[in-house]
Amino acid sequence: MKNYLLINTIRLTFLITFLFNCHFSDAQTFKVDPDTHTQGWTKSNYMIDTVVQSQYSKSQLYSNGIAYIANTFKDSKFVYDSKDSDSGEILFHGNIFKDTITSYVDKKGKTSYREVTFRLFFKCKFYFKDNRFKIILSSLEYPFSELFDLHQNIPLQPDGENRINNVVAKSLALGLIKDMSTKLNKKPDNDF
Repeated sequence: MKNYLLINTIRLTFLITFLFNCHFSDAQTFKVDPDTHTQGWTKSNYMIDTVVQSQYSKSQLYSNGIAYIANTFKDSKFVYDSKDSDSGEILFHGNIFKDTITSYVDKKGKTSYREVTFRLFFKCKFYFKDNRFKIILSSLEYPFSELFDLHQNIPLQPDGENRINNVVAKSLALGLIKDMSTKLNKKPDNDF
């Protein structure tokens, strides 16, 4: 009975997360990323972007972008690809992860559970203008397997690929762009 409840709790949690992210994804769609090259897994890499209206100036949004990166990454100086306050652009790379419990059935038909860390690698571009900003997540890739150390990533696929890693990677990408949008568009902590 406990296993049944645990499975249903896991499924319900995943469903709620998926539905929440799908609601947000109405405004964002995955598009072919013309600036990336794949490693033979698929025809194309994909990207996702959004444009957000804001009440803040370009310089304040740029400052929020720098603060977001500093607060999100352990050592932010290693994630920057470039930053330019005059043009209002920040380019960086990173990865995010989500710990989750997955179930599997062994050869004897016994259901077992294990904690798995799903990871999503990405490149990001912030473009800031007065009263609006754009976020582009590109080079969206996830590891071939979370169970084996293969050092091979697979580009995220928006349609047709239902491997659990791909489903979680899509969810992570949508959640990431929503989180970035929210944090970039908030009132600065040091506003006095």
